[in-house]
Amino acid sequence: MQTKRAMILVSNDPESVRLGANELIGNLTEALTAYDLQDEVEISTLTEVGKSNILPLVVVYPEATVYGPVKAGDARYLIEEHLYKGRIATDLLAPPKQLSGNIGWLRAHKGYNPAEQRIVLERAGRIDPDSIEEFIAENGYQALGKALTEMTPEQVIDEIDQPHPELLEG
Repeated sequence: MQTKRAMILVSNDPESVRLGANELIGNLTEALTAYDLQDEVEISTLTEVGKSNILPLVVVYPEATVYGPVKAGDARYLIEEHLYKGRIATDLLAPPKQLSGNIGWLRAHKGYNPAEQRIVLERAGRIDPDSIEEFIAENGYQALGKALTEMTPEQVIDEIDQPHPELLEG
């Protein structure tokens, strides 16, 4: 399984399709190829977007940035700004008050979204979940090995209870 650094979700409910979601997906795919990002970024669809007047929506992970409405002509600009240059395409951001359902929750609880800063699941999407070899290659079980061979039960509890501000720095 090849590691992907980002995922793009495009709404494909009937209204999004009517408004050009399929053409948008095609243009996003072309733009990824133009910027040689096709092996690093995956495009998928999103069917549950709730009621929205800003379709089609595009959600870019791992940041969980919600864009909308996004036209097929915006695809190259979005790929260039967000995935090639690494900055948010602010003029395409979806207005938070017009989002509902899971997408609305995602935007309203942005600071709580585990996709924004993964600590426990930091390897999710980077390794094959069925491959113990890939997990070990990514230093999986390192902390467990230390806890079992180098620490007393009291030290393990103290380590867990200790605040770790370095994990919360962004």
